[in-house]
This record gives sequence, C-alpha cells and structure tokens, in this order.
Amino acid sequence: MPRILDVRGKGCPNPAYEALKVFSELRSGEELVVYTDEEQCLYIIKGFIDALDNGVVEHRKKDGYLEIIIKNIPKPPGYKRMPTPSDLKC
Repeated sequence: MPRILDVRGKGCPNPAYEALKVFSELRSGEELVVYTDEEQCLYIIKGFIDALDNGVVEHRKKDGYLEIIIKNIPKPPGYKRMPTPSDLKC
C-alpha cells in the first residue's frame, strides 16, 4: 500500500520538500503518491530523485491536479551509482 501525501493548495517548493522528507523514510520497494496542483513540484521532485539515484518518478494529470508516484527502487548488492562532477576531487 503506497503512502499518500496530499499537498494540494500549497505553493512550491514546500510541498516538494515535504515529499522528499517522506520519501527518505520509505523502505526499499515502497511507494509514495503525491497529490499537488503545482506543476513546478513535479520538476523539483524529479530532479531530487534523479540526483539521489534511488527512485523512479511517474505522474498522471488528474482533474485539476497532478498525481506523482515515487517508487523507492531496491539496489542490487554491490551497486554503485555513476560518479557526478561533484564527486570528483582534484
């Protein structure tokens, strides 16, 4: 059963931060469904989840709001994400 976070009526970026806080509490394989009427939240959430490299974001447009589904993806043993420029030390 996914966790539900309804942040409709709240202006971004606060709903995106709330979603990321709840996402950080999810166990591997769990889902979070976010309801928002701020399209900007989708892009903020997707950017954070892509940077964390441990989730998948899908979305659906509903009647007057967005349903954002965030899945916490289990990583295989020994998984290492690709390094980013910020990981490199010169």
